[in-house]
Amino acid sequence: MTFERVEIVNFNKRYMKRLEAVTFKYNRTCAAVNATWILNINVGYNLNVVIQAYKFASNEYRLFPMRLQLNACEAINKDVAGLKGYFLQNQLITFCNWSPDQAHLPPFMPNGKYMLELQGLFKTSEIYLLRAYITIYRSIVFKIRLSLNVIKADRYCW
Repeated sequence: MTFERVEIVNFNKRYMKRLEAVTFKYNRTCAAVNATWILNINVGYNLNVVIQAYKFASNEYRLFPMRLQLNACEAINKDVAGLKGYFLQNQLITFCNWSPDQAHLPPFMPNGKYMLELQGLFKTSEIYLLRAYITIYRSIVFKIRLSLNVIKADRYCW
């Protein structure tokens, strides 16, 4: 998996004073994100994130049948996305050098380029809309080695 970037589409200034996300190269092969935000309200346990996936096909991102909604507090407590943190009112919150962990993503997603749209909701009001771009690929060499081992096993097991 390759993480490309995160972009902020919009955020509601009624609920957030500040939202910034900067994507940069952490090293020669990995991208990382520094994110900063300040909430105007105390969201408590009512912050939900709706994630919709789009797959790149025919030179555009098309709807992919993966949509899920997570409670942000539960996701952080259960380490769903590799995030550790909290949400406080009028406090500067930062994540530094964060990149997604492949172990926390859904298994068996097909190879390809994806755009994940993350919509933050407080009760029924939209707080923010982010887009994250990733590429999922699996090594062909691993698949060939695996198939060769199956062929060798079939030769000796008749």
